[in-house]
Amino acid sequence: MACLFGHKWNGCKCTKCSATRNEQHAWNGRVCSVCGAERDANHQGITIEEIQKLTDQSFLTELAKSKENYGIAQAAFTKLTDASVFADVAKNGFFTDVCKAALNKLTDQSVFAEIVRTGNNEEVCEAAVNKLTDQHILLDIVCDTKLDFSIRITAVMKLTDQSILATIIKNNEEYYILQTAIEQITAQNVLFDIVKDTNNKYKQSYQVSDDYDASQHRTEDLRVKALEMINDQSFLIDIAKNNTDGGLRKAAIMKISDQTVLIDIATDKNSTSLFRVIAAKKLENSQLARQVYCDIAKTENDYFISNLLPSSGINLMSLLTDRELLSDVVKNAKDSSVRENAKKRIKELL
Repeated sequence: MACLFGHKWNGCKCTKCSATRNEQHAWNGRVCSVCGAERDANHQGITIEEIQKLTDQSFLTELAKSKENYGIAQAAFTKLTDASVFADVAKNGFFTDVCKAALNKLTDQSVFAEIVRTGNNEEVCEAAVNKLTDQHILLDIVCDTKLDFSIRITAVMKLTDQSILATIIKNNEEYYILQTAIEQITAQNVLFDIVKDTNNKYKQSYQVSDDYDASQHRTEDLRVKALEMINDQSFLIDIAKNNTDGGLRKAAIMKISDQTVLIDIATDKNSTSLFRVIAAKKLENSQLARQVYCDIAKTENDYFISNLLPSSGINLMSLLTDRELLSDVVKNAKDSSVRENAKKRIKELL
């Protein structure tokens, strides 16, 4: 019978004509016990007290993923007992803490990989990749250029398999992927191959100031990073003596400990002065080292001594502490500015 003069509501249902309205429901979980209506997980009327009484895992999963209220999502998650829904919450939930809590309930490597590839929350995807240990899954993630670059870098950092790292280094052209992969290498033979490789992919140039100036440009070479991780003295000596790349030769000399080899380099007047100074600084024979410094001061120009050497962290004049040798520089140096600086150095030592 129609209510011509107005409904008589009992909550959401009219007691006279059985009409319903979308308010004052008597919710029993998802369903209203009076009218049978269903609510979705984002319904704002649900309370934490109600959630504590719920057992419907499907509805609790929806609530855990909902974005309306963090407290509701957290409370719903704590009521989940069905392990099969944790991946859904981790991948599709809204609140990061809830997603991470779900992630921590998981152990399946393939599920972690799925979350990395299809998850909605960048922070959760990062946490998921950190849980990966399967080396081949990690390789797939590194090679997937559609993924966020930071995720791929994290995947490289998780790699320990030397053959897989070697494969990445051989086949990848991305500088920072290569850099991170090289940092994970421990196999000396792989490092040898990197150092001997002449591929320009290992180099990156960058500007160190806002003003365009060729002198303000630097080049980083990942082969130097690889060389710094090598301890094989025979290999280092070969690079120091025979390689044509100055950066590699410099790095190799700094790693050499054999005094006989260092003396050969330091006293070789046909060698580059920079290499001679670096070798001399490592000599146990300090008198011989000072003689090398003196020889270089007499033959090199002031720009090399005052600008180029300091850029490598070397102050040649400060290394000269023998006044007799400094007097030799004052008398015989080819560059007048070097002679003047030698005079100043003598006065400092008085």
